[in-house]
Amino acid sequence: MLPLAFAETYFMSHGSESIKISFTEVNRSLVNDVCQKSSKKCLALNALRSPPLKLKVPLGHPADSYCRLNKGVPLQLKNENGEERSFCVFSDQSMISSWDLFHRHFPMEKKKQRKK
Repeated sequence: MLPLAFAETYFMSHGSESIKISFTEVNRSLVNDVCQKSSKKCLALNALRSPPLKLKVPLGHPADSYCRLNKGVPLQLKNENGEERSFCVFSDQSMISSWDLFHRHFPMEKKKQRKK
């Protein structure tokens, strides 16, 4: 079992029901509890560990486009405060934050300060 660093809860609407999904931070990325049970077989963590896939100019949401490229399905979930976050769902039902996956493979560059 992986050590817990940070936990967050999100909800998925299913008809009139709201399904609670727990996420924990693993390797600085939010993943659901499926990965806690078996990290080696977790497709979300495998996508995180794999080399970056070649991303052409994405249409629409870049993190969701990268999720699809990794054979995942993007899903929008809301936390208790109603804030939305995009997650990438894999065929084994493992999930990872779409932006965490995207930024792991394509880190944001810090803007260089202009000299005056």
